[in-house]
Amino acid sequence: MTVRNTSITEAPPRMDCIRCASRMQKRPVRGVLLDYCAPCDAIWLDEGELEALLSRRSRTRAELQAQEQAEASRESSRAVSVLELCPRCQGRLSVTYIRAIPVDQCSRCRGMYFDQGELPAILRALRRGPLARLWMRLRGSRAAGA
Repeated sequence: MTVRNTSITEAPPRMDCIRCASRMQKRPVRGVLLDYCAPCDAIWLDEGELEALLSRRSRTRAELQAQEQAEASRESSRAVSVLELCPRCQGRLSVTYIRAIPVDQCSRCRGMYFDQGELPAILRALRRGPLARLWMRLRGSRAAGA
């Protein structure tokens, strides 16, 4: 997956990268609107976006626009503390592991922060056979139990 060739569109709410504090930009990739940090080449995925990328579910332009409008209405004026707080909801980030790769995840909104190269590596690993099905079941049971 190469996100560099995708056009960049910026949309509120403002999200700052947890590594460098640069403003993250919106990028559509396979029908999912990702938050992207150009200086770090890092990606933030909201809850459900990893599953959408894994399933290659294609979303319509109208769905993407509706998502952007919903996110714009959730604009927050609270400051984001680099490395400690979620750029989406300001919840605490903790490290979780996917295929032995450390990923920062918010315990409140369940969003995930992927450093450079981590997301493509995880997507390749998770798309393979039984592990992909297990991952989808685990994520589904978490959503059902929440």
